Amino acid sequence: MKALVLKLSSFGDIVHSFPALEVLSSIDGVEVYWVVDEAFRALLEGDPRIKRLIEVKKGHLKLLLKSFRWSFFLRGVRELISALRVLDVDVLFDLQGDLKSALISLFIKSPVKLTFPDASEGNPLLLKRVPSRPESVHVAERYLDVIRFYFTNLSIPKAPFAGPHVPQEVRERVLRDYGEVLSRRVVALIPATTWSSRTWLLERWERLSKALLDLGFYPVIIGGSDAMNFNIPGVLNLGGRLSLAEACAFLGMCTLAIGVDTGPTHLSASLGIPTISLFGPTPPWRNSPWGPKVKVIHNLVGCNPCRRRSCPSKLCMLSISVEEVLQAVNELSPLAF
Repeated sequence: MKALVLKLSSFGDIVHSFPALEVLSSIDGVEVYWVVDEAFRALLEGDPRIKRLIEVKKGHLKLLLKSFRWSFFLRGVRELISALRVLDVDVLFDLQGDLKSALISLFIKSPVKLTFPDASEGNPLLLKRVPSRPESVHVAERYLDVIRFYFTNLSIPKAPFAGPHVPQEVRERVLRDYGEVLSRRVVALIPATTWSSRTWLLERWERLSKALLDLGFYPVIIGGSDAMNFNIPGVLNLGGRLSLAEACAFLGMCTLAIGVDTGPTHLSASLGIPTISLFGPTPPWRNSPWGPKVKVIHNLVGCNPCRRRSCPSKLCMLSISVEEVLQAVNELSPLAF
């Protein structure tokens, strides 16, 4: 049978859907198809668990729309609709759960279209929202509930830990370019995030880095171009210098990772790397990194979790001390093998 997964974005949310992919692809006779935003294609490209990947060029279409290039925009929409209409699947699992995924689902032929328990923005008007289990608190479990609902004989009491497929050629390229760096006890620092409310003070990253260097670790900053601004003495900054696939390979060879609530932090945890995550405005019981070696630092200060993208005070993130993070390093570093 053919099963289609609609999960376009974002970085961390796609990482949290890997357990559902792992379970779905392990069911006998199931072929997995996946619709993803072009910006995150590299997280899934070449994955043997996926039969076919369908790309939505959302960023390109937005650019055409904003620049009033109507004919090119309409042509892009027609091409996307044509690619979707040829799909003929037995079941559609919408793990995005918003309006855009609901609209995309209209052009996909499937007798069964299910969405996950947290679906919003009118999405449940077009798809069937499955009930969640009382014990499904974390989003990785709630994604998997959609699979559990359809495959009634499936007995998966807990979502497995699962990460991306990293092609061997990418690993070899990263080792060729950064082998000398990775021969050391590398701690990946992940300070950049699209939510300003999730950031930690640069001064604390500097103090933490100095302490890590004194402990014999080698801090390396990982992230997109937004991480390039975190210039810390003695720290190698690879912000914006690694492709998404290369970041997967690099993180998989690190000793430890320390980051705020953002995609690369979730990625490191999914790869089985001991990961320390600094949480403030988002609820860790629902959104923490899903991996076998994870330590979350989250202090309740009276107003969090508020899920606000920006905050003038950032009391929750300011409540996290360098000493707390170093204590977590002491607890997790023995697991780095």
